[in-house]
Amino acid sequence: MKVYEDKYIIVISSNSQATYLYNELMKKKINIEFISTPSKIVSGCSKSIIFRSKNKEDILSEITSNKVKIYGVYRLIRTDNGYEYIRTDFSCI
Repeated sequence: MKVYEDKYIIVISSNSQATYLYNELMKKKINIEFISTPSKIVSGCSKSIIFRSKNKEDILSEITSNKVKIYGVYRLIRTDNGYEYIRTDFSCI
């Protein structure tokens, strides 16, 4: 059974930009999680931020104003075997 959660992952191109964006979002008290990017999305050691759709505008604003380069945005789908990820974009959230 698939459950489409209201959670999204932003995969950020560099670890330093990911850390910077995370800190800026935390200063604004936006509810986010900082994680290592799941290997099903990207192999390597990149970092990602999990957020909910209600925070989309605040996060997009920070990405734009700080010129953060993102690899992609993915929606989390919980399955019986863990998670799947569907690539999306901010306009679809």
